[in-house]
Amino acid sequence: MKTELIIKHINELRKANKDKWYTLDIDGIKIKGFSTWLQVFDIDGVDYSNEMQSSVKDFNKHIEQSLLNR
Repeated sequence: MKTELIIKHINELRKANKDKWYTLDIDGIKIKGFSTWLQVFDIDGVDYSNEMQSSVKDFNKHIEQSLLNR
């Protein structure tokens, strides 16, 4: 799956679950998130979890950079 589509899907999950936990498990990517906090962000067994508070811009940048490291 392309990076842009993955980022779009994660943001759709985030927006659809405002103030709730959301999860994703697809194509070697496992996520458990709350807003822009990715408590679990595992790509092919590597942990890319982030800080609890970040802007949406930083959130998207973090996801993109993590996926490019894949």
